[in-house]
Amino acid sequence: MTAGPDLQTLPTYLSTHHGALSAVGARLDLGLAADDLARLTRAGVLVRVCRGGYADARSMEGATLEAVHELRLRAVLAAHPRYAASHLSAAVLFGLPLLAADLGQVHVVRRSGRGHGRRRSAYTVHEGRPEEFGSLRGAATVGPVDAVLGALSIGSDLSAQAVADAALRAGLATRELLLERAAGWGPRVRHAVEQADPGAESLGESGLRLVLRLLGYEVRTQVEFRDADGLVGRVDAYLPELGVVLEFDGAVKYAGADGREALVREKRREDRLRALGLAVVRIVWSDLRDPERIRRKVEQAARTVRPLADR
Repeated sequence: MTAGPDLQTLPTYLSTHHGALSAVGARLDLGLAADDLARLTRAGVLVRVCRGGYADARSMEGATLEAVHELRLRAVLAAHPRYAASHLSAAVLFGLPLLAADLGQVHVVRRSGRGHGRRRSAYTVHEGRPEEFGSLRGAATVGPVDAVLGALSIGSDLSAQAVADAALRAGLATRELLLERAAGWGPRVRHAVEQADPGAESLGESGLRLVLRLLGYEVRTQVEFRDADGLVGRVDAYLPELGVVLEFDGAVKYAGADGREALVREKRREDRLRALGLAVVRIVWSDLRDPERIRRKVEQAARTVRPLADR
C-alpha cells in the first residue's frame, strides 16, 4: 500500500530545492507515488509544470512574473536534469529585464549530446551547442554571453533592447565580445547589440529610447543638468536638437505622505529644468504602445522650448 504524502517533510524539501520537485525525486526522496502527486496538485500544494516536473504552489502566490518563470524553469530542469536554462529563461536567471509577454515559455538546451529542437506546451528545447555552461542559484544554465544572445534572438524588440542594455550595464559581457559572438545569430541580434546603451536603467527606459529612435530623434541618455544651485538631476532621455527632456514614469506611486513628498520633489526638479529653458515630457507604459502619441507629446513640448541662444 502506497504511503500518503508527508506534508511535514514536503515543505522542507521544496525550500531546500528552490521550490521544485521531480516525480523521480518525489518517489526516491519522499516516497510519494504518482497518485500522491496528483492529489497534492488537486489540493493546490503543487503545480504540475510539465511531465514529471512540479513547483511549489505557495511560492508562486504573489510572486513576480520573473519569480514564477524561474519556478517553472526549475520544475522543468528537475524533471530533465540533462537540460540547462537558455535564451529568455537564462536571461531571467541572470536578472535581465523582460516584457511579461516573453515570460510564458520556458527555454532550455541540452547540456551534452545533440538532438533536434522541440516544443512542448510548457517548454522549448533549442538546438545548438553553447560555448559555456554554469550554474546560478543551483540551476544549470548557459553562460552569460549565450544567455544574452539567445534572449536577443527570440525576445520581442523591446525585451531584446532591454536585455542588451542591461547586460552591458551589469558587466555580464562587453559590447566587443557580444558583437564577436553575434555573427552566428543573425542581423537582428547584432543590431540590438550595436544599439545597446548601458545608460538605460530599466525596461521602460530601454523601450522609450527604442521608440524615440524609431521616430527619428537623436537621443542621449542619463544626461546631467545643472543650474546656479548645482545639480538639478540626471534625466532618462534628452533630445538635444529640440531641447526636450523625457522621463519614464513606470510604477511610481504618489499615495501617502512619502508619495506626496516624492511628487513635490519631482515637481521642483521639473521646474528647475524648465527654468533652464528645457521642456519636460513624462512618458508612461501606455505611451510606449502608441509611438505617434509620443511624437505629439514631443512636438507639443518642443514648441515651448526657449531658443538655444537664450538658454
